[in-house]
Amino acid sequence: MGRRKVKFVLPKLNDCGGDLKLKWYVEYSYRDENNDKLERFRVYEGFSILPTTNERYTHAEAIITEISTKILTGWNPFDIDKVTINNHIQYNIQSRVYGNREETEKNLFYYMNTYLEERRPTLSRKTMQDYTSKLRMFHQWLQSEGKGEIYAQEITNDIISDYIFSLINKGREKHTVKDSRQRISQVLNWLVKKQILIKNPIFDLPEARQHLDHSAQPMTKAEASYLLNYIKKKDKQLYLFCSMLFYCAIRPGTELRLLKVKDINLFNNSISIRIENGKKGEGVVNIPPKLAQTLEKMRITSCNREFYVFGKDGKPGVDCWGKNHFRLLFNKYRDEIGYPKEYKLYSWKCTGGILFAMSGAPLAAIRDHFRHKSTAYTDIYLSKKIGKQNDYVKHKFPEL
Repeated sequence: MGRRKVKFVLPKLNDCGGDLKLKWYVEYSYRDENNDKLERFRVYEGFSILPTTNERYTHAEAIITEISTKILTGWNPFDIDKVTINNHIQYNIQSRVYGNREETEKNLFYYMNTYLEERRPTLSRKTMQDYTSKLRMFHQWLQSEGKGEIYAQEITNDIISDYIFSLINKGREKHTVKDSRQRISQVLNWLVKKQILIKNPIFDLPEARQHLDHSAQPMTKAEASYLLNYIKKKDKQLYLFCSMLFYCAIRPGTELRLLKVKDINLFNNSISIRIENGKKGEGVVNIPPKLAQTLEKMRITSCNREFYVFGKDGKPGVDCWGKNHFRLLFNKYRDEIGYPKEYKLYSWKCTGGILFAMSGAPLAAIRDHFRHKSTAYTDIYLSKKIGKQNDYVKHKFPEL
């Protein structure tokens, strides 16, 4: 049997017999997969300026520890070769002006972009934006700390902890901190699978406190009715948009804004959510009678089946509105009548769900209407918005 080929030889010091007049160096070897040869590397930096043997030994120990740690966690010196990547974590305006092709070493920046490149086909546009945003924030922090060129193998739990603390100290919301930690951890787990890292260095990270609840708040029935009638007089298209949010609990961003005429079925009073638009894939939503009457009166289904329901001409058409159009329009009318800013476009969805629950609908029916995965999640959602409802307290509490 032939001798087993070693992959690397860990670094050691050549102190030239202790002669300070000669060039000391740390030497290590690593096998180049391209030619199957064990290549030798020498580090001379920093020795010549140190005047004593003790200082040089201390310097050598630091170099040996650093390189050994990197090698044993998966790094190899050939990663310093330059590669060209698609830079996904730069801002869109930079991409439009300078393009997104960029040359870099095989460092953490390279692997974050490679990860995003691999995940792009499997993620929705909104989820991809979230991944990109969180990794961009982390990379910008690394740059501000002088670690923009750091290698994946050099990432430690202390570095991640420092970053998380920086988010907390800036007053970032709890969910932002949690999502940031999760996105970074997903990249590191991916690197473990790719055998770039031995293990994920993330553990025991600090938790952020929730500061403010910025989520949309439900309106009372009287408030919702008054606002919807006010909007109906101002903008018929926005009126329909809000009505569908209220009655069908459809998410406004992609599910409703990108709804097409063919997705509405007034024969069985249902709306189909296409897989490319749904937050959790495709689904079917039932249409309550009141909304069905509105749709029939507006003759929506008589239009071209491929038209977007909310076209740019105020009626079904080829082009749909941008993602901020209805939100800004709703805010305008909400402000005109003096409603609080906690009432947002999304409030129509949670208002409909809350009123549906208060009407006596069973939890399973509310779950199906919201397209939640479980009644447990629906119960948490309702409790967050209106608290735990106790019918015995409301109707049977003893009087004095």
